[in-house]
Amino acid sequence: NTWALLRQKLLENGNAEVLNKVDSAVFCLCLDDFPIQDDIHLSHNMLHGTGVNRWYDKSFSIIMASSGDTAINFEHSWGDGVAVLRFQNEVFKDSTQNPAVAPHDTPAAVDSPKAVTRLQFQLNDGLKAGIAKAKDNFDAAIKSLTIESMKFTQGGKEILKKHKVSPDAVAQLSFQAAFFRQYDKTVATYESCSTAAFKHGRTETIRPASVYTKKLSEALVREPSKYSTDQLRERSEEH
Repeated sequence: NTWALLRQKLLENGNAEVLNKVDSAVFCLCLDDFPIQDDIHLSHNMLHGTGVNRWYDKSFSIIMASSGDTAINFEHSWGDGVAVLRFQNEVFKDSTQNPAVAPHDTPAAVDSPKAVTRLQFQLNDGLKAGIAKAKDNFDAAIKSLTIESMKFTQGGKEILKKHKVSPDAVAQLSFQAAFFRQYDKTVATYESCSTAAFKHGRTETIRPASVYTKKLSEALVREPSKYSTDQLRERSEEH
C-alpha cells in the first residue's frame, strides 16, 4: 500500500506529532477560497476537490467555499449515509434556527496567528517525490470523472405515491431502462438497503435487476406505446 509506506516514512522523518494532531481531530475543516459556479462545479468540488486541502482518511470533512456553499465528505469504512445525513441535518437545523453568528455581528477580537497553528511537515526528497506522484495520480483520476445533471420539475415522489407506484421502484426501473437503451442489454445492479434500525445493522445489498426489470426495459425502449401505467405498477410491485 503506497500511502501506508509513505505514512511510515513521514513518521520516521519526524512528523509523529503533526500526524497525531491530524489523526486525533474530530473532523477536518476544508476552506476553499473560491465561489461555487454551478451544480456541476459543486459536485466535483465536494466529491474530490483539488486534493491539496483535503485529508480523505479523516472520518468526515466539512468543506466550505467562499460563496457559502457547504458539504460533508466522509470516509466510508466507519459509517453510512444515514448517520452522516442525520448529523448534517442537525447542524443545518441548529445553525439556521439558533445561529451563533449573524451578518450584522462584529468580528470577535481574536489574534488569528496565535489562535491558529500551522502544521509544518518535515519532508525529504523521497517524501516530496511521493507527494508529486500522488498528485499526478489524483489529477488523472479526477479527469476520468464526468458529471452531468438535469432537473426534472414535472413531478416527484408525491405524484408517484398518488398513483400507487413506489418512487424507489420507478428510480431503479429508470436506471435499468436507461442502461438498456444505451447498451441494449441488462447487467447486475447494486442498490443499498439500510439496516441501521436493527442491532449491529449498517447496510445490505439489494439486487434490483431481474427478469421483470428486463421485460419492462425492453417494453419501454422497443415498444413504449403498447404498455399502460397499470403494467408499470405491476412491474414496480414485482421489483
